[in-house]
Amino acid sequence: MKIRSAFVLAMLVAVPFASADVLYDEGVSGDISGDRFNPTQGGVLALGSNTLSASVVDGDRDFLTFTVGAGMELAAVNVTTFDSVLGNRAFMGIQTGNVFTLDPDVPNPAALLGYVLFGSGQVGTDILPAMGSAGGAMGFTGFLPAGDYTLWMQETSQDMDTFTLDFVTVPAPSALLLVAGGMLSLRRRS
Repeated sequence: MKIRSAFVLAMLVAVPFASADVLYDEGVSGDISGDRFNPTQGGVLALGSNTLSASVVDGDRDFLTFTVGAGMELAAVNVTTFDSVLGNRAFMGIQTGNVFTLDPDVPNPAALLGYVLFGSGQVGTDILPAMGSAGGAMGFTGFLPAGDYTLWMQETSQDMDTFTLDFVTVPAPSALLLVAGGMLSLRRRS
């Protein structure tokens, strides 16, 4: 895994990408859908940084779907801000696909790709590895490949949690190899 990470980091120097994009901002675009069969559409993640700004409180389940585009991977989900008066933590689960098939009233971690509890203690931390290693979930290691994903976010107390997450995408190694090969081909022709 270290070789792959080093390769991706080395190739990022050669591949320019967008500095930041907004996946979704509840303060600007309104409340995220509470309907797991009709989640809010976050769209296709841009290469680089994609921010999600949201809040959850007891009774407010949020479902958001997004796409990791072809030739990209989701490399990190960084907690950039988290505010909770009582110091609570929010829950976030993830499934593949563009609807959330698990009924939150009958939660079963085995139906989740991964999940995590996060709060102010995770600010500045990448929570993607914790999601992948959550007990009882299907689990995953490393980056998430291109495809559709749906998030379930919630808080079970009356204290509102407000947070910003940064979904970071990088070129998939196969895409980087194509870019690197093209660069070498151009060099040879010069």
